[in-house]
Amino acid sequence: MSEVNSTPRIEDLPDGTRRIVTAVRWKGFYEHDNVCLGRVYILIGGEAVVVLSEVLDERFEFQPGIDFPSAAGNLISLISEYGIALPESTRWYEHTGPHAGDEVFTDNEEYIRVTHRRSDDFGAEIYGYHRLAPEEVRKLLSDLPIASVEEDIASVGL
Repeated sequence: MSEVNSTPRIEDLPDGTRRIVTAVRWKGFYEHDNVCLGRVYILIGGEAVVVLSEVLDERFEFQPGIDFPSAAGNLISLISEYGIALPESTRWYEHTGPHAGDEVFTDNEEYIRVTHRRSDDFGAEIYGYHRLAPEEVRKLLSDLPIASVEEDIASVGL
């Protein structure tokens, strides 16, 4: 489905981290178009962190939380076209907040760790969700060279 995705922005940062930012588009339930912001951090030492952030876009009916396996699978396919493979030790997160236009999250952001069994296309083998406590979010963000979600959304044209 690479024809419906944008070209990722790939950066090699001074600390050795490879940062990939892209819009991820996929056909979801009932063939509706979907979009989210995908941010990948490949860290020194062979670990990776992927954050799929919901975005406000009134053209799209559903968000990544509704079909996480499809969003993740499309992200994997997209970056593989650029010779990038995610390591076995990849941690996956779903992210929502005011940038998603969700009235529930007008002031707060929420990160959920998504646990799954490894497959090449992410597959439908999700077996766990863990809502991060505020201290877990602070630790996650302090370990990553992360820009604001609003900056990344603007940079990929969402």
